[in-house]
Amino acid sequence: MPDVLPVLTQLLEAFTAQRKLRALDPLERKIELAMQRAFRKQGAAFIAALNRRAGILSGRLQEAPGDLPPPNWEAIFDSVAASESLFAAGTAQALEDSLLVGAGHTMADFSVTGSFDLTNRRAAVFLDTHGAEAVTRINAETKRGLRTIISTGLSEGQSYDQIARSIRERYAGFSTPQPQQHIRSRAHLVAVTETGNAYEVGNRAVADDLVAAGLVMQKSWLDVGDSRVSADCLANAAAGWIPLEDMFPGGVAQPLQHPGCRCTMLLRRQPASVRVAA
Repeated sequence: MPDVLPVLTQLLEAFTAQRKLRALDPLERKIELAMQRAFRKQGAAFIAALNRRAGILSGRLQEAPGDLPPPNWEAIFDSVAASESLFAAGTAQALEDSLLVGAGHTMADFSVTGSFDLTNRRAAVFLDTHGAEAVTRINAETKRGLRTIISTGLSEGQSYDQIARSIRERYAGFSTPQPQQHIRSRAHLVAVTETGNAYEVGNRAVADDLVAAGLVMQKSWLDVGDSRVSADCLANAAAGWIPLEDMFPGGVAQPLQHPGCRCTMLLRRQPASVRVAA
């Protein structure tokens, strides 16, 4: 009789991966739309503030850019990007929902009765700190791109209107679909990353609760199995089942390994044979 266990395992893994993707899809869309609005507002505010500081009227070319000292653009960017509400608006509920979905899936897998809410310690810490950290990361990445545009423009003697045009194009690209395989745009990248992180926090929070209840838990890394899986994610998956408290080879305790990561964490109660051998 053929061994059906590997087939059943593959089917279970495929179900687990698809379950996560299907559940997060509408939540990703909510955050993606919020990010598109935020990038448009931030870009418009930054260009307007930059032009005001430079003393340039809209549509007027600077004929002698060397005669006008370049404004402190980083301070200008920080002034328009300081408010977390620009990126947090419309995302908080989707993050909470993503976390609860991850927790709910794990509770169902282990037939856990009762309810899970956002007063859970791991969930509460994540939601309290993650918003500010996410905004910091988003703005830092934006600033790196702007630094390249502005430094290149100034070194080439471009007018402020030319530089502003390049900045507008960069911001437009944040929400415009691009040929980036499974990632449509930077707004979509943020959405995939934020919902995925929240889902895995919920997943792990329930696992921690199971450990607190006396279970010995193991985890493994499940990738999506296509050619776009990163080397770090492949190494994490190759590690197989490891103790819940251990780090994966990529240096993370749970997915996501990187922005846009599509992996998820599998959980199981450690087999009795493993406990005896230990």
